[in-house]
Amino acid sequence: MKSGAWQADSQDAGITFSFKGVKSDGSEVYIHRHSSGQIRRSDYNNLTESTNDWFQIYFQFIIPSQEEEQYENYLLQVENNCSGTNGSDIYLDDICIYIDELNVTAKQKNATCGEKIDVILEMDLEKLKKKIFDRE
Repeated sequence: MKSGAWQADSQDAGITFSFKGVKSDGSEVYIHRHSSGQIRRSDYNNLTESTNDWFQIYFQFIIPSQEEEQYENYLLQVENNCSGTNGSDIYLDDICIYIDELNVTAKQKNATCGEKIDVILEMDLEKLKKKIFDRE
């Protein structure tokens, strides 16, 4: 995410991500909300030249399995939280949503003595296949 400004007194941006579940009757239920806090304008370091700073925003939450079954779809609502309209432009790129964590264990096979390290990775292969191949 990036906050743009077009003049020196433009306001910083802020954003709220609201994750909603959609039930079969079309009703929407807020599951989780996350606010970025203040995102500085891209020119905050130098008012004559943009610094083009991008900020990574991430968050996680868990939907209890007994609640998960009641939703047919999910929505991500993105809202600009700025207090005014003088600036506060936001740029979003590369929104990624991961539905389930994949637990991976890494074990080093031998002592670290050279440039190459052998590692054993352990994971649930069926869960990995489902993540990769069971997409709509």
